[in-house]
Amino acid sequence: KSAANIQRTNVVNVNELNRLQNRFANANHLFVFAYSAQGNQLTEMTGSKEQIDWIKKSLGMQCFYAAYQRVLENELEDMIVEDTQFDNIKIGAIAVRIRKKMILCWIFVANISDFQRNTVGLGILDGIQTKTTYSDLLKAMDLMQYVSVQLFQTMHKTAEYEAEINRIQGTEDRMKKVVERSEMTAKVVQFLERGDAMENVLQDFIELIGKHLRLQSTHVFRLDGSRNMDIICEWYQKGTIPYFERKNHLERLSFLRGEKTTVISFDTKLSLSDRAAMDICKAKGMVITPITVGKIPDLYVAFVSADERMIWNPEDVKFLTDAVKVMQSTMIRKIQKNSLAVSYTSLEAILDHVGAAVLVEDKETESILFVNKTTKSLFQKELQNGRLIEILSRGSTGDGHQQERYELFEASHDLWLDVRKTKITWVDGRLVNLYTAYDITEKKEYQNKIELQAKTDYLTGLKNRMSCIQTLDDYLKKIENKERMQGAVVFIDMDNFKDVNDKLGHDVGDVLLKGVSNAFKSVKGIEENCFRMGGDEFVFIISPEQFGRVDEILYELQEVFQQSWKLKSIEYHCTMSMGVAFFPKDGTEVQELLMKADAAMYRAKRTGKNQMAYYQAGDNELMEEKSC
Repeated sequence: KSAANIQRTNVVNVNELNRLQNRFANANHLFVFAYSAQGNQLTEMTGSKEQIDWIKKSLGMQCFYAAYQRVLENELEDMIVEDTQFDNIKIGAIAVRIRKKMILCWIFVANISDFQRNTVGLGILDGIQTKTTYSDLLKAMDLMQYVSVQLFQTMHKTAEYEAEINRIQGTEDRMKKVVERSEMTAKVVQFLERGDAMENVLQDFIELIGKHLRLQSTHVFRLDGSRNMDIICEWYQKGTIPYFERKNHLERLSFLRGEKTTVISFDTKLSLSDRAAMDICKAKGMVITPITVGKIPDLYVAFVSADERMIWNPEDVKFLTDAVKVMQSTMIRKIQKNSLAVSYTSLEAILDHVGAAVLVEDKETESILFVNKTTKSLFQKELQNGRLIEILSRGSTGDGHQQERYELFEASHDLWLDVRKTKITWVDGRLVNLYTAYDITEKKEYQNKIELQAKTDYLTGLKNRMSCIQTLDDYLKKIENKERMQGAVVFIDMDNFKDVNDKLGHDVGDVLLKGVSNAFKSVKGIEENCFRMGGDEFVFIISPEQFGRVDEILYELQEVFQQSWKLKSIEYHCTMSMGVAFFPKDGTEVQELLMKADAAMYRAKRTGKNQMAYYQAGDNELMEEKSC
């Protein structure tokens, strides 16, 4: 799907395509242009206007489109060369495919200097000065296909990464919001135990909510039984001019009605009276929630936003509604002077919907006071055997800080958790630890995937140079100051590999590299220590644990090249040159050992190829000659 959408995501940059096309066509003496996967012409043909006009007039555009259709319809044939009615003119087409989906099609027109005359046709097309040979045309098309596939694979991969990063970032943002919401919930719940005047509690409450949601203002209105209202308390964002000149006997705002929460976004259709009330509050969005202490609501809390395009998030509305329920419970409790049942009911309603596992632990007795539904669902077994606190506190330093944050992996559930441990006062006055655990397994798996790809060679699947350096450094640290521990670095360079690319094509060269790499991974003792350094160069590390088999491993590596490889129906025999350096005997630094193994390999190649050499003191001079 991603490949099919490459053009729509601007991965195909026509300007960049033109630059590549123009330089390539001029360097190879060809006329070139590109079709999109849908058959639309992406670029203009490269070359002098006079010659291009003559080609189009003589051949007609239909023959180019026919070549495009041929490679489009035949997924097994990515490259074709066709005759025309003129002996000296050839038309070529290349389909650039990613994951079997065509991205674009290159069209080539070549004036062949070494053409063969045909008794059928129109003879020679004169008037075209740009010429090439048939052999050079095939090489050029092969190179263009290789470069294009590599280029678009990289672009495609980049587009995938960006999409995945955006998705992960969205998960990160949601996780951050859930954690913030959990902390805010804990603060709201603490209002249940406040012993001071209700007006002070309400004032602190609306200020806390207003700042958390970055609102313009928050208000608590009380209806006086007539058409008037009073303002119990209000909070304004810094710099906001108050809307009301006085607080008592104000004309009642029309939306202060009913027993349900009212949500007004910027695009909500309103009555004239409600629109006038919104204008008084200079509001673009508003949530109005009733507080019902008796049978009917006589208090309303209004949360006001000045965002021009305000659309309320359902999670925010749910949070506001639940938070107001806490205030309602607080007022009922103060009125009734009646235990904790109401408090716990409100608490459960909020914490069961925060989107994370929540656990409350009594600091003194270390017993569990509360768990939400998510915790019960994820950790049913651990709750039963009493190990859940032990698991969630595994990353805690116990240094006495008010809040700790850490990540931990729970193997029994194959879960990565982002845990926050916060010290708060519980609804009944006890000091507790509030654990909030968010599932970040998906994020961790993606991070591991990216790290693996960063250390893996894209073509062969072997580990790459960066991984080689890190692995060798780890082994050198491991044997430091330990007698009798040793290992080896093996450097292999394939002989005459350039001829494969030049004669058979880069795609065939890639097939050979993949085949050789798979054979390397089957050599016992180095399965995890095979590295492609680039091109046709490979490094293998024989670890201290496997060093007792060093001769056997070296023999098996040489045996890899005793077999033949089937390339384009040809049985191809490939040889290699191998250099070996031992550690710590030949060196104790990463770059030193790699250089010495490379130097030994160069001596093997210089003295006839298809052989192995151990590092000797004079090999460094050979490398200096090579660099010169």
